[in-house]
Order: sequence, then structure tokens, then C-alpha cells
Amino acid sequence: MPKFNFPVFSGENPKLWITNCEDYFELYSVEPHMWIKAATMNLSGAAARWVQSLDHRGRQFSWEQFCKLVLDRFGKSQYEALIRQLFRIRQTSTVQEYIDKFSELVD
Repeated sequence: MPKFNFPVFSGENPKLWITNCEDYFELYSVEPHMWIKAATMNLSGAAARWVQSLDHRGRQFSWEQFCKLVLDRFGKSQYEALIRQLFRIRQTSTVQEYIDKFSELVD
């Protein structure tokens, strides 16, 4: 099997990152008690700074709780930004380019 790098998360596309993490864990048979440690070691930028603010020394999170925290912090602001972009989208070139941009925002 080829070696795959663990997905790095900087704060964008949190749902996709969580899915990629879970796929990685399944592919490499990572024990669930190691999931959060592996995930937090692969954060960068805003996500790395955010995770430092969590009190993970005094409290153990489950993977589900950790994912909810990630989505609460990074998912909502991204959703709002995408909605704003969706309201501002205009056709300035071909119809196909407009459709592609629209589909990218909706997906």
C-alpha cells in the first residue's frame, strides 16, 4: 500500500478534513484513543493557535466532541463566508465559468 500523509488542517474545509482524518485512521488501523493526538499534531496556522486554547490537559475529549469543537469554530464562519460569496456571484465571462463557480460555492 502506498504511504499517505496525514491531512493537515489550517482552518479551511473542516468537514472535508474530518472525513479525510477518519479515512486515514481506517486505512492505517489507528486506534481511536490516538485520533485526537494524531489530528492535533497536524494542525497549522489558525487551527494550531486555536487548539492551544483548548484545555486538553484537564479534560479528555472524545473524537466526536473534538470534531464538534472544530466545526463550531471553523465551520460556521466558513459557511457564512460562502453564503456571502454566493450572494455576490455574477456572470462576468462564460456561462460555464459561472456554473463552475456557482457549483464550487454550493458544494
